[in-house]
Amino acid sequence: MGAGRQSGGGSIDIIYLVECTRYAILFFFLPQLASSLLNALLGWGIIDYFKWGIYTEPENVFDKIQNFIMKGFHGFAIYTYDKAEETYDNWFAKKLFHFVGLIQLSVVTLIVYFTVYETMKFVFY
Repeated sequence: MGAGRQSGGGSIDIIYLVECTRYAILFFFLPQLASSLLNALLGWGIIDYFKWGIYTEPENVFDKIQNFIMKGFHGFAIYTYDKAEETYDNWFAKKLFHFVGLIQLSVVTLIVYFTVYETMKFVFY
């Protein structure tokens, strides 16, 4: 199928679907990266702010939805913070752990983004 042709007579263009998938991947990973960077720079101050939005025992569906959204946006930062707090006593080791986690998340983001995007370009363009 050429660029600009419609898929199977449908009204949605293939290029549009590829771009939407590309932006969905970015929408998932960029808030994780941003909150991990804030975590590495600001530490407990920003994590306490993130944890205020999470219910430890959600009572209804609205609390569960809020937990899902907060963990979706800030889950990796909270996870690395909790792991660093229970594993290391040294401030420098904790910061290094946060930055290594940020670098790992960045590499995973780039791998997933370019693998999916280049595969979709190869298949659909």
